[in-house]
Amino acid sequence: MACSEYEPLIEKHKAGAITEEERKRLDSHTKECFECRTLRDGGILPERGRVRERVKKNKSKSLPVLIAAVLIFVLVIIVVIVIRNQVRKGSGAASEKPKLQQVDRVLEVLRVPGVKRDDPIRFGKPGYEVPGDGRVIFELKDGSRVTAYRDTSLSFDDTPEGLNTDVKRGRCEFRFKSGGRVTVGEALVDAGGETTVQVNFTDKVEIRILLGGARVTRGGKSRAVLEGSTFTFKPGDSRTDIK
Repeated sequence: MACSEYEPLIEKHKAGAITEEERKRLDSHTKECFECRTLRDGGILPERGRVRERVKKNKSKSLPVLIAAVLIFVLVIIVVIVIRNQVRKGSGAASEKPKLQQVDRVLEVLRVPGVKRDDPIRFGKPGYEVPGDGRVIFELKDGSRVTAYRDTSLSFDDTPEGLNTDVKRGRCEFRFKSGGRVTVGEALVDAGGETTVQVNFTDKVEIRILLGGARVTRGGKSRAVLEGSTFTFKPGDSRTDIK
């Protein structure tokens, strides 16, 4: 029934002339109708239907606000996810880039064209040519160092047996932390850990063990060279001296 049909019952209720059956009908209706309940209880409604319209207006206003709030929340979540992915990509790229301490590199350089500090070591031929007034210090992954002085020609090769330095001429010093291999002319030097080897290659070859010990192989013969000893030979001459 429409609210207008309950207005007489509301008037009877106010006048105290409502019957029991009419009161039950009115109570049943006012349970669902806020306006009629307000009128029954003595409230003032300037215009019937204004309360219902206000409720509808509030609902219609709250819906866009709710939608906007949901959209803002979703947008914030998307921005957070994008920023997190960018940070992960950045950290991943940084971890993929090798650190200088993890690569064989040039530690120091003095007047050697085409070589810069912190450059990774070039493997294979032609290698490095150090002029008369130059010097290069190479640092290996394990902390070993190779110092090439003036008028030196050398190259590095990554062999199955490990890193091998091939000295063609000049003067070099090798400070091995965990051992290494050096080829000097016809000789192959296998140095142990914590070993310092000095090489002088001019018209003859001098391999001097300053610290530790090494095994030098030449002409199919392998010999142990102890600390303080020098392995000497001339290229093309089968004789070998150890002092």
